[in-house]
Amino acid sequence: MSICRRYIKSIKKCIPASRIITNMLDQIPVKCSTCEQTSLTRGNFNDHINKTCPNINIPCSASNIKCPWIGLRHEYETHLSTCKYEALRLVLTQLISDNEQLREVNQKLNSQHKKMNIHMQQVLAENQEFNLENQKLNLEIRKLNLDNKKLHIEKEQIYFQNQQLNDEIQEVRQENQWLILKQQQLTQMEQQIIRFNQLRNKTLSIQFMSM
Repeated sequence: MSICRRYIKSIKKCIPASRIITNMLDQIPVKCSTCEQTSLTRGNFNDHINKTCPNINIPCSASNIKCPWIGLRHEYETHLSTCKYEALRLVLTQLISDNEQLREVNQKLNSQHKKMNIHMQQVLAENQEFNLENQKLNLEIRKLNLDNKKLHIEKEQIYFQNQQLNDEIQEVRQENQWLILKQQQLTQMEQQIIRFNQLRNKTLSIQFMSM
């Protein structure tokens, strides 16, 4: 499709040429400035350049197997007759295919290696976190052991204090029993004194009456 070559200020003003005009333009004779051929039309000019013009640089047909040659089209047949790459196409194709497979395998191995490195980094990070947690647990265990020792010491202290209290209670009980015994003795003595007084009073009364 052709467009007007007139200078325009906006792409919106471009109007494609109709098919009739395009067909008329394609019939215009043109000359190849590379090989000087004149029996060309505007419509087949691109085919001439891409397929037949002898003075256009083209790559070797073995460029896909790494042949570096680029030359004029009319020199192509001469080059092809001596091209080592084309002569070794089967071998080179196999080598290139093998190399491509090796490259793919290498890419897969590199990808796996990266994944393994990432996984290893994750494992190392988890291991480091586990070590930190383990250290915290060890500190907690040490603290619990110290607390347990303190409790054991306090328990022994309480036990000894209990023993002392029991001994003191026993002493108090013994003293209390002694006091009770003394109280009983005093009570008996008081009763004896009362009886003695009663007897004495009775005797005095009898003596007084006999006088």
